[in-house]
Amino acid sequence: MKSAEFLKLRQEAENENTGSDRLVELAQISTELARVVAKNPCATPELLRSLSGSYDTETRPNVAANPNTPTEVLWLLGVQFPQQILDNPIFSLTPIGKYEAPYAPPPRLKPLAHKRSPPARARNF
Repeated sequence: MKSAEFLKLRQEAENENTGSDRLVELAQISTELARVVAKNPCATPELLRSLSGSYDTETRPNVAANPNTPTEVLWLLGVQFPQQILDNPIFSLTPIGKYEAPYAPPPRLKPLAHKRSPPARARNF
């Protein structure tokens, strides 16, 4: 599915100016496009919540890394994808250990607050 039409759809899924309704449509076209939409920083929390339930093992970590993902969804995904949670830019604003109920991480994830490594984007420099 690497046709010129598909590449155009992929660019649309990556584009931060693509509207939320269109991102929903794109995510429904194919698993590959859903993976791209899950990375889009303008994807709505509702769409990311929906994509977090995907059976695709590449879509869910992309949702975990997206700063628009609702906090409670991040905690659920963090059990499977702890590094993506740690690398999520939202936690550069509020460290994981500073969240309080009802937004606090589940007990299984609290050790992550003390084992935080530099974000992936910092490790790549």
